[in-house]
Amino acid sequence: LKPFWRRRSRPKRPRPRRSAVACVLAARLQRDRSRAAGNVPAVRGMQPAARSSAGRASMRFGHADVLRAVRSLYADELRPLGRVILKRVKEQRVAALALASNLPIDAFDPEALPLIHPERLRRVCEGLRQCRIFPEDGKEFSVRMVQMPDSFVDVSGPDVCPPEFWTALAAHLGQAQNAGVRFPGGRYACAKALEACALPCLHGLSLGRLCHVVQIAISQRKLLGFHGAALVPLGQPKQIAQEVCAGKQPCARTQELVARCGP
Repeated sequence: LKPFWRRRSRPKRPRPRRSAVACVLAARLQRDRSRAAGNVPAVRGMQPAARSSAGRASMRFGHADVLRAVRSLYADELRPLGRVILKRVKEQRVAALALASNLPIDAFDPEALPLIHPERLRRVCEGLRQCRIFPEDGKEFSVRMVQMPDSFVDVSGPDVCPPEFWTALAAHLGQAQNAGVRFPGGRYACAKALEACALPCLHGLSLGRLCHVVQIAISQRKLLGFHGAALVPLGQPKQIAQEVCAGKQPCARTQELVARCGP
C-alpha cells in the first residue's frame, strides 16, 4: 500500500443541475410560502393557502409600517389605539398590493391577509423611538407621537353638527333605506363605507369626524341601527321623507352606495 501522502484523491463529481420540472416545483413552493407570509395579494374570490385560522401564518411588518399607520391615524384625527393600528396596517398592505398588481383596492380582502398578533404589534410599537405607549381600558393601549400634538376627535362627544347637516344626511340614508343598503357593523367600518361614497354633506370631514357622526347617528339621532351584525338606516322622520325622499328616484350617490355596500 502507498503511504497516505502519495495516494491520489478521487476527483469530486459535479453536482447535477436541477431539471426544469424541479425549478418549477421550487418556484411554486416559494410562491406558496410568500403567499402565506402576506407577500402575494389575497384577491376576493380566491381561497388563499393560509386561510384557515389554525395554520394561518402571521403577517410580516416592521417599525416603518407601524409608524406609517400611526401618522395616517393622526392625519385622520383618530386616536391610535392598538386595534385601530392593526386595521390600518392591513389597509396599507392591501393598498400596496393593489398598486403593485395594478388592480383596484376593492378586489382585495383585508380579512384574507395573514394574522397580525396584538402582542407582536405592541412590541413593535414599544420599539419606536418617535412614539410613547399609554395603557387603556383592559389590555388595550394607545400610541402617541412625541413631536406631534394630539388633535383627536372625541367620537363619544356631544353633537355639534348643525340641523341642516342632519337633514341632508337623513335624506341620503332614507334613499339608502329604500334601496336596502346595509353598512358594516362597526363605527370605524361604517365611517369608511360612508367616506368611500363621497356624499356631498360629508365632504371635507376627516375619518375621525365621520366616526363621530356615525356614533351620533346611532345613539342620539336614531338614523342608524343594528340589525344582526350590520348597521342599517332606520325609518326617517315624516317631514324629511315628504320633502326629500318621497317620489324621487335614488340619486347617483345612493346608487353608488348600493353598489358598494349591497342590499
